[in-house]
Amino acid sequence: MNFRIENKYKIEKDKLFNFYEFLKQNAAQILYPQRKIHSIYFDNQFFSSYKDSIEGIVPRKKIRIRTYPKKIDDEKKISHTLEIKINSVEGKIKNINKNFDYDRIIRHGYFDDLYGQCFPKVEISYFREYFSLIGFRITIDKSINYLEFNNQKKILSYDSV
Repeated sequence: MNFRIENKYKIEKDKLFNFYEFLKQNAAQILYPQRKIHSIYFDNQFFSSYKDSIEGIVPRKKIRIRTYPKKIDDEKKISHTLEIKINSVEGKIKNINKNFDYDRIIRHGYFDDLYGQCFPKVEISYFREYFSLIGFRITIDKSINYLEFNNQKKILSYDSV
């Protein structure tokens, strides 16, 4: 298993220019052009996954379907992945499944051995840029929107990154 190391930082919008300048001055490479990412997060009726994440409980999981454009510049052609992100004492790992029945999981949910039957709860979309700098992958997420699943009621929106 390859464990992941992730550090997330919030950069205020007025500081973003300085961060781009830092990347440029240090010869960061653009890995992919910016693209829009859309995710549907699943949880059980008690919101156990969400609560475990807030409390920092381990082990914990995030269950989501992530949608990427098949081509970076073509939002109409998309690819879905079922992703299970696991945080354990040993580290973080992400399992990706590209061969699943999207419609069935959206309609009937996903059964997880830790959380039981989980259903779509929230949709999150944002624009992501990808860079590489001295062996590290850096992503910048902008215009983050949180919606109740299938309700289109905005829960939260971030214009900073």
